[in-house]
Amino acid sequence: MNKIKSILTVSIKNLWIHKVRSIFTIVGIIIGISTVTVAVSAGEGLKHFIISQIQSFGANTLFVEARPPDNLSMSLITTMKVDQADRIRDDKRLFPHVNNVYAYLGSQEIAISRYEEVTADIMGTNEDFIYIDSSEIDTGRFFLRKEEDSLKKVAVLGYEIAKDLFPAGNAVGSKIKVKGLNLKVIGVLKEKGPDMAMNMDKMIMIPLNLMRKSLTGVDYILYFAVQVKDKIYYDETKDQIRKYLRKEHNLKEYNEDDFAITSSEEAIEMVEIVLVGINMLLMGIGLISLIVGGVGIMNIMYVTVTERIREIGLRKALGAKYRDILYQFLAESIIMTLIGAFIGAIIGVSLTYLIVVIAKQYGFTWVFTVSSQAIIISVIVSLVFGFVFGLAPARKAAKQDPISALKHE
Repeated sequence: MNKIKSILTVSIKNLWIHKVRSIFTIVGIIIGISTVTVAVSAGEGLKHFIISQIQSFGANTLFVEARPPDNLSMSLITTMKVDQADRIRDDKRLFPHVNNVYAYLGSQEIAISRYEEVTADIMGTNEDFIYIDSSEIDTGRFFLRKEEDSLKKVAVLGYEIAKDLFPAGNAVGSKIKVKGLNLKVIGVLKEKGPDMAMNMDKMIMIPLNLMRKSLTGVDYILYFAVQVKDKIYYDETKDQIRKYLRKEHNLKEYNEDDFAITSSEEAIEMVEIVLVGINMLLMGIGLISLIVGGVGIMNIMYVTVTERIREIGLRKALGAKYRDILYQFLAESIIMTLIGAFIGAIIGVSLTYLIVVIAKQYGFTWVFTVSSQAIIISVIVSLVFGFVFGLAPARKAAKQDPISALKHE
C-alpha cells in the first residue's frame, strides 16, 4: 500500500513540475471524452424529445402522406383528396378498426384583429384533430363536423397567436380577418410548445372545407392521420387503406404507390436508427480524438523517459526493480488520461446542459439527461488508453541499464 502511495505521489509531483506540457498532452483526451459524453447524454435527451413529439401526434396513429415514387421524386402528388380521408373515417364496412381521421392542409397568411396584425400559419382540418392530437382546449371549444360541412367561418387559435392578436385575453367570441375572410374565434388551445413539424401555439385552425374553398383553392391534401382502435390492427388497416388508395388513384399493378403509410411506432424506430447513426459518428470522432491524445501522451512519455534517464539510473542503483520503474511511468500516463477523462466528462455534461438551456429558450421541452453509460465509458477508455499508450515508454524506462543511465548527459 505504501509503495502504491509512493508511486502516485511521485507521479503527481512529476506531472506538476511539467504542468504546462501535461495540460497540452491531455487536451486530446479531454476533447475525445467530452465528445463521447455529449454524444451519449445529449443524444439520449434528443431521442426522448423526438419520441415525445411523435407521440404528441396521437396514440395508435397511422400517417398517410402523399409521396412520389423514386422516379418522380420532384413531382407534386395531387391525387390524395379530402373525400378519401372522409371515406376512411366513415366507412366502417371497409375500415372497421378506424376510430378517427383528420386531414391537413396548410398555408401562411396575414391575420388581423382589432388590436394587432401578424403573420400566421393557417391549418385546415376537421373535428377529429382534437381527438387524435395531444392538443387540448384552454377556453371555448373546437369546431364541429357540421360547421365544417356548412363552411362555417370559425377559427381556433393557438396559445401564442391568441396572445399576439388579443393582448387583453378576450379572444373567444371576437373576430379576426384572414385574407379577406371574417372568422369568429370559438376556441383557444392550451400552451403546447414548439415541435419538429409545426408550432401549434402559433397556429390558426379553421375547418378544412373552408380552407380549401376560401383560402387555398386546391382540392388535394398532403397528408392525413388515421387513429385505429388498437395497435394490433395496424397491419390490417394499413393493407385496407393501401388497397383503397391505389384504386382511387388509378394505379396499375406495375405502378408504385404515390403515398406512404407509417405508424407512430415505425416513425420512432426510424428516428432511433438515425440517432444511433449520429451517435456512432460522434463517438467515432471522439475515438479519433482519444487516439490522437493517446499518441500525444506516448510521445511525451518518450520525451520524459529521455529527460529522466539519470534519475532512472540513480533509482536503479539504489535498488529500484524493473517493475518499480515500469509502474512509475505507467502511473504517470494513466493519471494524465484519468485527469483528461474527468475534465472531459465535466465539459461534456456542461455542454449537454447548455444544449438543454438553449433548447428551452426556444420553447422545446428537452429533458436534461446525464448518461451513466457515458461516464463509465470515459473511465474505462481512459484507463485502457493510459495503459496502452504508456506501456511502451514505461518499458523503455524500466529496461535502462543503471550504469549507462548514470553516465547519460
